[in-house]
Amino acid sequence: MSQITIRSIDIRNISDDDARASHELRVAMAAERTPDDPAPKWEETEAQLRTIPPFVDVWVWSVEQDGKALGTADLGVMRTDENQHLAQFSIKLLPEVRQQGIGRQLLREIVAVAEAENRTLLMTDTASTVPAGAAFLERVGATVGLESHVNQLKLAEIPEGLLETWTSELADGFTPCLWEGPYPEENIQEVIELFDIFNTVPRGTLQVDDFKLTEEQLRHQEESRAKRGVERWSLHLRDNETGKIAGLTELFWNPHKPTFAHQGITAVWPQYRGKRLGRWLKAELLRKLIAERPQVTIVRTENADSNDAMLKINTELGFKPYLAELVWQVPTETVKAYLG
Repeated sequence: MSQITIRSIDIRNISDDDARASHELRVAMAAERTPDDPAPKWEETEAQLRTIPPFVDVWVWSVEQDGKALGTADLGVMRTDENQHLAQFSIKLLPEVRQQGIGRQLLREIVAVAEAENRTLLMTDTASTVPAGAAFLERVGATVGLESHVNQLKLAEIPEGLLETWTSELADGFTPCLWEGPYPEENIQEVIELFDIFNTVPRGTLQVDDFKLTEEQLRHQEESRAKRGVERWSLHLRDNETGKIAGLTELFWNPHKPTFAHQGITAVWPQYRGKRLGRWLKAELLRKLIAERPQVTIVRTENADSNDAMLKINTELGFKPYLAELVWQVPTETVKAYLG
């Protein structure tokens, strides 16, 4: 058996062989992180690898032995006006090659790029199903900045009559409208402005700036999802008096995981809160999902544990914790000190 090596990969020009190796590793890692889920499909992996946003630079390293990928690491830097101090990274190793100093070697590669890019803070996340990740980050000196969960709703367990009750309680003065596919050009700016509300969602002690979504970024997200076959439904309520969008919610369906749907952002302008618009939007879109995608049995979403307002709605619907996640942060200098 040959020596384990670390090789840099040009992700924007990734070869077919490297893409296939990346997919096989992704399947193996997913079996550990989410063992009850279907394995990732090659078509989805390929689309993700080949649709890196133009406003993000990504460095990737592959851990290999005898032609087999045993692990990977990456560092991402967003070319945006905000968060220019930040870089996001991940290190993923198969269980059989952990505790051999490979993570430390990968960190050296990551820190070298972070320093060259003047990124003073590194951020990553871990899942409760892979405790080795959290243990490694504690040794490095990282701290938890945000605790969150992937929460799961089994549609068959929604309390009988709940959706009908919620959707019968729409406040006067609002008209619902559904968008399927890309957001209309004439509405894109007001959608982006509404998405800025997401900056008010609790983010623990994470040392990050508000994120300002741009039309380019939103359109690239839509393009990437389309290449993976992902469908998006976006339901919004418009104020009849002002014509302003009062609130919006998104739901995604991936044909590669046909029994699952993903609940995306739900946002309501502060002046319209207290009218139960958020729960009306969620309930109405769930009714559409049940009627038009009968193969879907589970809906998942991510929530910060401190986001009490959204957790209240989700808990009443029947969402339950599925997977605990931690977002970690560590100064680049702290990692350098750890590496010695």
